[in-house]
Amino acid sequence: MPKNKSNHNEEREIQYYGINEFIQKRRRSRISELFEKRRKQRRLTWGSGASAGGGGRVLTAAGVIISVITLAVIAGALFSQPYSVGASAVTASTVRRAALASDLTAETPYYSDFLGLIDDEDTLIRGMRVFFQKTGVQPYLYLSDGAQTAGTALYGQLFADGGHLLVVCSPDGADYSASYFTGGLASGVIDTEAGQILLDYIDRYTKGGADEKAFSNAFDAAGRRIMSVTSSMWVFVWIAAGILAAVIAGLVWWGLAHRRKAG
Repeated sequence: MPKNKSNHNEEREIQYYGINEFIQKRRRSRISELFEKRRKQRRLTWGSGASAGGGGRVLTAAGVIISVITLAVIAGALFSQPYSVGASAVTASTVRRAALASDLTAETPYYSDFLGLIDDEDTLIRGMRVFFQKTGVQPYLYLSDGAQTAGTALYGQLFADGGHLLVVCSPDGADYSASYFTGGLASGVIDTEAGQILLDYIDRYTKGGADEKAFSNAFDAAGRRIMSVTSSMWVFVWIAAGILAAVIAGLVWWGLAHRRKAG
């Protein structure tokens, strides 16, 4: 039976080198094989490390982008809040109000203009009707010189129920001063805070001049604000900060898991 080729080669080497030198040569060969194997393992490890580094760079870039977007959202929330508009700030609505029942107020005309400011009554009434729909209280705008002192008596002359809000505006230099009078029913909705909200909006929109659009916008905005609770700007800040923290935690977890898998 023919000998195995490998065994035959070993016998020839033993005869040629002698047994001792053959053993030493075989040990050197095995040591070289071991070094080569370790060298290849190091290459694989370095390759995985480079891949993990690339993943880390991707994670870092993604984290920066998400952080910038989150900060932009926070800034937008801050600057969109009424607290950031300086002298034109509007009083916050801190309580949730219930609208007056619709059958308690008889709809009447919406304004009297003795100053010649209103050219398009449809524009004016559009915003005032929003206020009426939101609050259940019908507003009435009275534009005249020096009529504020007669406001309570004027209310009785104009309305037969307690569901109206009489707003009297008069020129005050380049601006307009305003005061309001509520019926007995309307006062349950238009409390002191709500009345101040309306006055703040009138002051904001009529600053430097007034027309039907300015008053319409004031009543529209006031009605919406009065019947809602104003969110603090810090609510938006904490929400955005929480989202940012969750995203960063997710990226860190993903990066660690990726490195463990690569290793």
